[in-house]
Amino acid sequence: MPVLNTDAFLQRAIRCTSDECLIWPFARSRAGYGQVNRRKLKGVMNAHVLVCEAVKGPKPTPEHETSHTCHNGRAGCVNGSHVEWATKKENMRVRRGRPQKPWKRKLTQKEHSDLLKMYSTGLFTQAEIAAHYGLAWQSMHHVLHTPAKRV
Repeated sequence: MPVLNTDAFLQRAIRCTSDECLIWPFARSRAGYGQVNRRKLKGVMNAHVLVCEAVKGPKPTPEHETSHTCHNGRAGCVNGSHVEWATKKENMRVRRGRPQKPWKRKLTQKEHSDLLKMYSTGLFTQAEIAAHYGLAWQSMHHVLHTPAKRV
């Protein structure tokens, strides 16, 4: 069932219990985070922060920020079961143990081939494929239009 507006998608994200990332299909910041325009309230807000507030309650302290347990915040993940409050220090500690930075991720030839097949089906968005392979969504155009290098 297609979602036509940001509010309906936010409700879907809040109720989401899947292990899979739920990728924000609307406006994004330059860093890749989903954005929602709340002009009457606070202006443009990050979607994952709104989801975290709904699922986990308000920020415990001003020092807390939203942390993604899936490490796909910059890929646009807004799954309510993937966000939590953490201090900057806690969030940085978690980041150190995460996989390679998505903009530095190198695909094997098989992964590149599988990614192209996945894209050709038309069932997945570039952002969803990027999240699946641990890539920055901004790099998908390059990946889709550059032949795989022989290893």
